[in-house]
Amino acid sequence: FNADLFSDEILPGKKFSQRKLMCKTREWCENWADNYPNVKETTVLFMGQSGLGKTFLMHAMARRLLQRGKQVLLVSAYRFLDAARKAYFGGSHEEIDAMLEADVLMIDDMGAEPMMENITVGQWFNLISERQNSGKGLIISTNLQKDELRNQYTERIASRLLDVERSKLMMLTGKD
Repeated sequence: FNADLFSDEILPGKKFSQRKLMCKTREWCENWADNYPNVKETTVLFMGQSGLGKTFLMHAMARRLLQRGKQVLLVSAYRFLDAARKAYFGGSHEEIDAMLEADVLMIDDMGAEPMMENITVGQWFNLISERQNSGKGLIISTNLQKDELRNQYTERIASRLLDVERSKLMMLTGKD
């Protein structure tokens, strides 16, 4: 993590710079990875445009968790949907079972996977609900904004990902 990569100029409409935001975000992520499973929010949603460090932070958290002996699975949203589709149509359940059983599941780039009618939204809902109901960690990154998340995945999914009791929204902003 190199804070010097981020601008020290105050962000438009904010009272802080992108560098300060990223340093605070890094600190929060380190604390979460150091203390999991004893964390308030078991779901973390990284939201922001491309190139702001969402994937980098997920990888750093995964590394810290692995060093602590936690079972971590990091997959792309495309890979998740492919595994869910295979399980849905009666194929192999091994990949989706691994996603449900890992201590922490990280899914990168929600919103980049194909939207398959009657499959994509349903499988996301099932995965998020199962992970949250079991109290297991779920970290998702997306380039979507809140309204896009609601429109593409329904209010039911958005409300689970944005539930302040169980979820932490990490809104990243600034320049690529």
